[in-house]
Amino acid sequence: MSNYVQLSLKEAAQLTLDAWLSDPRTAPIWLGDPGIGKTFRAAQLVNELAGLLAPRLEALYPGRGYMDPTTGLPTAWEFAPLEIAHGADEDVGGIPVRDAKTGAVLRLPIGPIRRCSERPGVLFFDEISRAGAQKQGCCLTLTNEGRAGDFALNLGTRVMLAANGTDQSGTHSIIDTLLNRCLVIEVEADADEFREYLRANVGTPGSSLRELAIDFAATSEKAPGLIQLKMPPGATESGLLWASPRAIEKALKVFDVSLAAGRQGHMLFASLAGLIGNEAAGVYMSVRKVRERLPSPTEIEQNPKGALVPGESDAEANIGTLGLVNIVATRNPDSAWLYAGRLANKECGTALAKGLLRYVPKTDEARKVKFKLMAQFGVAAEG
Repeated sequence: MSNYVQLSLKEAAQLTLDAWLSDPRTAPIWLGDPGIGKTFRAAQLVNELAGLLAPRLEALYPGRGYMDPTTGLPTAWEFAPLEIAHGADEDVGGIPVRDAKTGAVLRLPIGPIRRCSERPGVLFFDEISRAGAQKQGCCLTLTNEGRAGDFALNLGTRVMLAANGTDQSGTHSIIDTLLNRCLVIEVEADADEFREYLRANVGTPGSSLRELAIDFAATSEKAPGLIQLKMPPGATESGLLWASPRAIEKALKVFDVSLAAGRQGHMLFASLAGLIGNEAAGVYMSVRKVRERLPSPTEIEQNPKGALVPGESDAEANIGTLGLVNIVATRNPDSAWLYAGRLANKECGTALAKGLLRYVPKTDEARKVKFKLMAQFGVAAEG
């Protein structure tokens, strides 16, 4: 059993920023299952770090490029990911190169590390537990001294590391001397956090991919197996596919293109199953099949008071409405609330009301429905 505190990605990000602001040489290491979004969330930290740190550094060291003098905003800081397990030891410790003019031998770090010595950013070492002990030892110079080869990291650069969870550590473990010098955070995927990511980050607003992501997020509220936050036992050894957050995002992108190309049947199923596995793909395709007896998002948008609603006892059809109504909400919040007010299934009604809270109705009629549903399903008390 792990002896580390488990945090969501959001909480891990907040604590990481605290660590970086407290000491530039404090390097957090995130431990967590593959595919849960560690790298993506680490990339987002760059802008957050710049917003907090750039004004301070500009005040101390004016003119070094931390702030844009024309806009008064932080400059573009670097996100430099590096999977060190796939390279040589010299990639981290520095490649020996003789200076043509002086004859001196300098140790030059590879691209991502060099970039973070020239300008501020986040240097992200992924899959650290799969690297050998000597290569991990080279990371100590970076984390402890802020130096790579013969180059010092930029004053605005911060280092972080990531590895699979304790049960998926790969061939090598993390050496004690590195582990004991890092802020260790065990990261757990959070379903609601990932659903919010799908709604806000996958595809552009109004695109078919964004609507697919919104549909998948809403449907997963009451469709078990659509989001799998833990790697199934034996998945690595058997090559088992599973619906991790990373796999879901990739699957939705392929599925979106396949739909646009008119793929059907087993090919459409394979566009999902080849990334998230047969089980999750089967669940989602079953929900879409049920929707053949439900109105389309356009029909709901145009006629929310008259569009067909499923019977209260038809659980499958009610689950099928979750994604449909959330798609409508992005186009016309009033229509979504008015249609939702006609649904009688309590279990799905609660999920639907909670999901629609982010969409503000504009008419008095729709606002009344919103407050009625919040009271009926107890959503107000839940936040």
